[in-house]
Amino acid sequence: MTDELAERVGLLEAVVEDLVARDAIREVVYDYQRLCDGGWAGPSHADPVALAALFTDDGEYQIDPTRPPNSGR
Repeated sequence: MTDELAERVGLLEAVVEDLVARDAIREVVYDYQRLCDGGWAGPSHADPVALAALFTDDGEYQIDPTRPPNSGR
């Protein structure tokens, strides 16, 4: 493989990795919207276990800056 071809393959791999990461993030956002906000017509917080599974054990989530953040699941 030539240096030029190796560079092009490396750039394509980086683009694919970026697209895969963006898609994974998008899926988490979709899951959050469905599980927390009820999607477009579903119940809010219908499956709290599945909602909690979207968060890491060491994650923090804060909606209101005047209140302390939530930590973990």
